[in-house]
Amino acid sequence: MSNNADDKIWINADDVPVKEKSNQKTSKYPSPICDSRTYQNLKEELLVKCEPKNFYGENYDHDKVNAAIDLIDEVKRTNDNNISALKRLRKLAMKKLDVKFVTKDLYEKLLNSTNPDDFDDIETKHLINDYHLKVLMAADNIEELESYQEDVYNISSGKKYLGLLTKLQSLDIDDAFLIDKEAIIEDMPLLSHTELEERIKALSDRNEIYKRLTKFPIEKYKIFNGNKVKHYN
Repeated sequence: MSNNADDKIWINADDVPVKEKSNQKTSKYPSPICDSRTYQNLKEELLVKCEPKNFYGENYDHDKVNAAIDLIDEVKRTNDNNISALKRLRKLAMKKLDVKFVTKDLYEKLLNSTNPDDFDDIETKHLINDYHLKVLMAADNIEELESYQEDVYNISSGKKYLGLLTKLQSLDIDDAFLIDKEAIIEDMPLLSHTELEERIKALSDRNEIYKRLTKFPIEKYKIFNGNKVKHYN
């Protein structure tokens, strides 16, 4: 007998008692992914979620174990700052291992940025409301949320940022600076036009200096017969 007045006991067609919870509300949208642990970066999250032992035991899956073995090996050999390569591996993990990656922070930022009440123009209200629905429906899919990120920030930042966003996107950014580029896009709604312009210029300058330094061999010196002689790797 149930101790909860909200619970009902009813009999199905096979005369098996079934417990039904009345007034139970379920969301028609998926919930954002929030793990119990905090990851320092994408590589750390991949190392945890591509661990082959996740697919041992009662949930043993031969194909997923094999896929995890290959994926985790490639993750370990990938530099922490190689965001494009790590995202490619994340996409493979989602497909081959059926794992989900943390979305909570990005989901909440996008949800807060897609409130129609924050806009005056009717057309923009409708447009941002469409994205609000897309964000809700993609709450547990990091790939989809990231695909909406630039559009949402572009709309919420206003038309005055369009030129600067185009300039930022046109930069041939080395993988070493992709994190900085994404940080600028994320901070865009909080920056003034001047601050945004300065951040893009600083990123462009650092990127160019880095390319010049890595284009040429590193100079080293050896002592030969008491003289310092320049040589290259």
